[in-house]
Amino acid sequence: MARKITHVTVIVRDQEESLNWYAGNLGFEKRMDDSGMGFRWLTIGLPAQPGLEIVLLPPMGEKAHAQIGAQGGIILSSDDCRADVERLRAAGVKVTHEPEQQPWGTQAVIEDPNGNSLVLIEPPAAAK
Repeated sequence: MARKITHVTVIVRDQEESLNWYAGNLGFEKRMDDSGMGFRWLTIGLPAQPGLEIVLLPPMGEKAHAQIGAQGGIILSSDDCRADVERLRAAGVKVTHEPEQQPWGTQAVIEDPNGNSLVLIEPPAAAK
């Protein structure tokens, strides 16, 4: 039986561009960078969450090319969604859905340079 999720893969056009975007805009850090396997294995993660890494993987094969920009579902916790969106917008990050109140908190959606969606959620005040 599985115990935990350790890695999530995001297919990207350019690993270096994606690394710089995630690190510079969202505070991710590089965890692993190894080219010894015939391709570059590059992972990033958030400093406060050492057990979870995102693999920034170039497409391998035609089928994988179709996945660039088609991935979503990464949800990031925010202490102040509206302020984070304004900071990200000022840095040139594409905001695809403005912050709006939902039953689970304030939610906004941004896009990485590959077109992948990331959701920012600020929990309701009672849940903080």
